[in-house]
Amino acid sequence: MESIAHFQKLDLNRRLKYVEERGQYVKSRNFGSFDVHLYALNGFYCEVWMRKGLNQVNWIEVADIANI
Repeated sequence: MESIAHFQKLDLNRRLKYVEERGQYVKSRNFGSFDVHLYALNGFYCEVWMRKGLNQVNWIEVADIANI
């Protein structure tokens, strides 16, 4: 992956596959009804948002590390 911009162009399934294959788990937190998992990728971080109690990814976004 060359850049954040390239990652952001991927659909949800491709983002998830990339995170599963290359991401390094950092930590988790709770936000409302979601479990949010932070991963370090190649030069940036992303968050994987999952509804509590479900094993389903709702979205994956590049993390604004300054606000975590």
